[in-house]
Amino acid sequence: TKAKPGTEEKVLMLSARYAAGLPLWNERDCYDHGPKESDLMGAMNDSLQQPLPLPESDEEDD
Repeated sequence: TKAKPGTEEKVLMLSARYAAGLPLWNERDCYDHGPKESDLMGAMNDSLQQPLPLPESDEEDD
C-alpha cells in the first residue's frame, strides 16, 4: 500500500493482512514517514505567501 506508516489506511491494511493470514509487511509498502518535500516550509514555490512585517513599536525612545 502507498499509505504512510501510522495512517488509518495503513492500520486497516495491516488488520486485513493479519486476518487473511498474510505477512504484515510487503516490499512495495511505503516507508516514507515524513511530509512530501513540497509540503516543507521554505520549499521553492512562488505561490507561498511571505510573512507580514512586524508592526512598529509605539514606545518613544528617550
